[in-house]
Amino acid sequence: MNADSAALDLAELIVALLDWIPHPTAHQLRPILERWDPRHGFRPQFRALSRAGLAECRRTGRDTRISLTPKGRAAALGGLDPAARWSRPWDGQWRFLLFDLTGYQPGLRMRLWRWLRQGRLGCLQNSVWISPDRLDTHSLPLRDLHLTPDACTVIQGRPAPPDQDADLVRSAWDFTAIDTRYRQYLRAAEQGLDLASSRDVPPAQRRKWLRFQRLVWRQALSLDPVLPSPLCPPSYLGRDAFESRAQVLARWVESDLQALGGVPAP
Repeated sequence: MNADSAALDLAELIVALLDWIPHPTAHQLRPILERWDPRHGFRPQFRALSRAGLAECRRTGRDTRISLTPKGRAAALGGLDPAARWSRPWDGQWRFLLFDLTGYQPGLRMRLWRWLRQGRLGCLQNSVWISPDRLDTHSLPLRDLHLTPDACTVIQGRPAPPDQDADLVRSAWDFTAIDTRYRQYLRAAEQGLDLASSRDVPPAQRRKWLRFQRLVWRQALSLDPVLPSPLCPPSYLGRDAFESRAQVLARWVESDLQALGGVPAP
């Protein structure tokens, strides 16, 4: 994804605006965007989204309807849709990925670990990783990682009593660190609500907060495996932070619409 920060600002505002304007037009978006960034026009930012495959347009009479692609919506939510991942079904089986790298191969090991982290697998030991999702050796990038099929094994199973699913979750992912990041986001959201309640917040301050909250949100999400809901620990703050994010962005858009005298006519 190559969209710049200004274009991602627009994507986040479009998602927040959908509660008021399900199919926004360029005419409706432009005055809202100008409250955030009067220096740059709407067109350059939308073109940046379009070039990155994040948005698309459709002519309707004398105006243009703007919509985000699935990729664009995921980008606006932080790189993936947490709600969809929490609600995905789980078949009750864990996949254990075991691998054995012969010799001293730090570069290869690092590339493999990077792939495992990007796939949000959990680490039980250096060479034992787990996932609640379907996984087999065919889904591993063996060629890209220069691995032979016999270097990796996938085992499917359940923890043996007295161990439980929750024990595997606690061992494989650091939810203390994850919830620390989400607490940081909840504080950022509180700051955003305070700003949204103030009048005449300068555009530069608006953009500074919007990009700060995006950075903090993405940092939290980067640690989070975003497990199916039945596997999330009771103290997990991801859903609270996700709801707070939606609420604060919606509050900003609502205040913009009020300042503009309501929903701009298409």
